[in-house]
Amino acid sequence: MNGSKREENEKMEECKETVVYMWGYLPGTSPEKSPILSPIPARLCGGDSWKDVCGGGCGFALATSESGKLITWGSADDEGQSYLTSGKHGETPEPFPLPTEASVVKAAAGWAHCVSVTEAGEVYTWGWRECVPSAKVTRDFGSAGSFQKDSTGKQSALPTEQAPPSDKRAGEEVVKRRKTSSAREESENPASGDEFFTLSPCLVTLNPGVKITKVAAGGRHTLILSDMGQVWGWGYGGEGQLGLGSRIKMVPTPHLIPCLEHAASGKDRPLLVRQGSVNSSGKAGRSYVKEIACGGRHSAVVTDAGALLTFGWGLYGQKVK
Repeated sequence: MNGSKREENEKMEECKETVVYMWGYLPGTSPEKSPILSPIPARLCGGDSWKDVCGGGCGFALATSESGKLITWGSADDEGQSYLTSGKHGETPEPFPLPTEASVVKAAAGWAHCVSVTEAGEVYTWGWRECVPSAKVTRDFGSAGSFQKDSTGKQSALPTEQAPPSDKRAGEEVVKRRKTSSAREESENPASGDEFFTLSPCLVTLNPGVKITKVAAGGRHTLILSDMGQVWGWGYGGEGQLGLGSRIKMVPTPHLIPCLEHAASGKDRPLLVRQGSVNSSGKAGRSYVKEIACGGRHSAVVTDAGALLTFGWGLYGQKVK
């Protein structure tokens, strides 16, 4: 009996397979490009298996496989940003080509950009040009109409492209207008994608010896974390989401981010600490970051002491007070 039960358990282990479910706006997987309202399985072909699903992506999905491949799907030819960022991968999840044979360990997607890190600790990013350090920013979206301004001259809370529709009909009209505008722009200017997007993954240049282990992508900004607990960020920082202590609209290259830790004595006032400090034993001290995450316009980090720190836009309670 013990032998048969052992064989049964082994068979069950062999049959175990990770299943990925998808739902939401993935135009390449729906004939009418309507949102998928209920979770349905995504099929990975080629004998590979799923490892992890990556957050983010506007109109496309991103994941990693057990063999270390970056997988994309869900984009549609006439969807502009999603099609250019995730490649020609519509209904079927397929590997996205990177300029390296090294396995991908982590990846993330923002509004229209992607970032991945290999087992060697190298970071590659592509998509929206303001989010790619090696690409030239073609225009300042902070002054070119990407943000509406109120009567006092301050930026409004919502970017124009993310303003929530007042009702279902208004929302459908916004989507219809966006699709029509995108298709018209592509037909009138075939090079528009090359102007605003970097289609080929670019290697992010950091200091010698730096090994990155985790990456996170926000709407228009990126954070990366090293094995020593240091955090770098770049991209749009107009809401403070880069944690640099000021609202810098554009940070085109990776900058080391000084993170905050709450003092145990007196009031819980934040104190500035050095990142990734190394003690005499060669190990990082307690003031380092072990997890990072990005929202649309805010960021969060978790320290080794278990502190959750957030920075950036906090109109709807994104920031911990």
